[in-house]
Amino acid sequence: MVREVLNEEARHLSIKNRVYREQREYTDEEKEVFRKLRNLQKIRAAMKRNDFKIILRMEARDDTVCIEVTNTAPILSHDLSRIREKRRENWQCRAQGREYEFFVDNIDTSESGFGLGYATIDCHLLNMGIDPENAIDITSDRDTTVRLNLPLDALRKKCGE
Repeated sequence: MVREVLNEEARHLSIKNRVYREQREYTDEEKEVFRKLRNLQKIRAAMKRNDFKIILRMEARDDTVCIEVTNTAPILSHDLSRIREKRRENWQCRAQGREYEFFVDNIDTSESGFGLGYATIDCHLLNMGIDPENAIDITSDRDTTVRLNLPLDALRKKCGE
């Protein structure tokens, strides 16, 4: 089901981005494709009904860019534990020089892949010279919030400034 919704969302975004790039209105055919994305429509309706939101806050400080993303949909403690375990497993593989094995071993997303996105972010941060343990904070109470603190020096180096 998750894969179906993600596929439908990809189709939706593909059309939406093309219309935006071409600066035009939606065609009747594109509107029909949207109507056929039933699973996505059900998920969006449930999110609206339950007042689930994604809140994005960004702040630039003298030496850091702070990005905070809050998801008002609750996360299960089991899922949060899985994210933390996947990140820990990735760090261990990387420390042992076998980072690629982590991704090969976890390519099966039948358990929804919780933590793989964070492991990927961790890899990117490490490649930029940023310690993910200091840069990322994940908290969950009623809402789930991820805070990302990126040092401007590391971003400038990565961008070649």
